Amino acid sequence: MSGYTYTDRDLLAVREDYFYSALEGPGLVDAWRDARMAVVETLAEVSRPALSGAVPYPADGGGDIATARLLDAMEGAPDGQWTTRLIQRFEVTKRLYESYDGALRKGRGAASDLAIYARFAAILGDGIVAGTRPPGGGAGIDLVYLNALLKLNDLICSQPAQARDSVAGWLRASLTAEIAAVSRLGERADD
Repeated sequence: MSGYTYTDRDLLAVREDYFYSALEGPGLVDAWRDARMAVVETLAEVSRPALSGAVPYPADGGGDIATARLLDAMEGAPDGQWTTRLIQRFEVTKRLYESYDGALRKGRGAASDLAIYARFAAILGDGIVAGTRPPGGGAGIDLVYLNALLKLNDLICSQPAQARDSVAGWLRASLTAEIAAVSRLGERADD
């Protein structure tokens, strides 16, 4: 295997389905880690943008849900149910839209705002680190969160360096959490 192929093309332009992925053996994890570390090393040393204040969650079933506002609420007060619902939306389409209908089902608007992907990835990384959701996998790591985090980070890492730099604070946090979680899973497998 020559490298980690999941970030070789623009995943915002060409969606990766992860359907019947090739079995690439143990080298896949090493290639993944090398690719992620290469991105971390190129990122600007910036902090995540601070929250401007508490934002309430949208009324379930109400009007359209602006994704950026939903992420504001999630960053301020993590809620496993909303997180799980947004993970489901992302897993179905491999996209995060500007907004969704009131049931968080049908995406609306563009799906190209890298900040939305990076913010959600950082929220999932925070959840993995803090263990804010009952563990669904090995080593006390929620594998549903980690699975979505891997795919979100693939999408973000597939973007040009300048685009990644625009979300550097969130991306650095999400990649750090992802690498630590996979390392913990690897340590557990070695036991």
